[in-house]
Amino acid sequence: MAKKRKIKHSTFKSIFRFPSIKMGKVCGIHSCSSTVESSLEFAACYHFEYSPDVKSFESQPITYQYYFNDRLCKYTPDFRLLFIDKRKPVFIEIKPFKRTSKDKFRLRFKQKQLVAEQMNMRLLIITEKEICVEPLLENLKILHRYAVHDEISEHQDILLSMISELGTIRIEQAMTLINLPKEAVFVAVMGLLAKHRLKCEIDKVSIDSNTHVWVNYDA
Repeated sequence: MAKKRKIKHSTFKSIFRFPSIKMGKVCGIHSCSSTVESSLEFAACYHFEYSPDVKSFESQPITYQYYFNDRLCKYTPDFRLLFIDKRKPVFIEIKPFKRTSKDKFRLRFKQKQLVAEQMNMRLLIITEKEICVEPLLENLKILHRYAVHDEISEHQDILLSMISELGTIRIEQAMTLINLPKEAVFVAVMGLLAKHRLKCEIDKVSIDSNTHVWVNYDA
């Protein structure tokens, strides 16, 4: 098994860097970046960053070998995910859906999966059908804009207490609960959503001042 592959700048490939607070916590720093090779991989990072089930995600984690058509080939998964619970870690391959339907791809991918199983790992495919889902993806991008590494602020703590007493309220209503500018309240609420301290129907409605939020008591 080879070491972690390092992505280098290339004339033929675009390089994307996703700043991750989640991975910064894992590494014991403020934030660190996951370097990826496609816009689809970059979009997938939003899902990994804000999934409450994902403990950490690593791009281009290792390179391993597998046999296909009597040839020894090399393969590097796009990501490795570790989970909060005791689920088996997974390797992730990000691919456009149209490429996954080709027979040669499926046969080759099966061989990659067999080797992954020998390492006690699962290898899964994720396509744009799972990644580019709206309004979820756009909402995750909004949360990322406002996410910060800091602990819960005093104002956020007050908001949590007030929202807990009132139940489900619109963000616009939250702006009347505390003596702060509306924009500051919106930023505070976005930070609480990013930390999973508040919840909303993130996969159903676009986040704005009319979005209903409530306290996540499982956080």
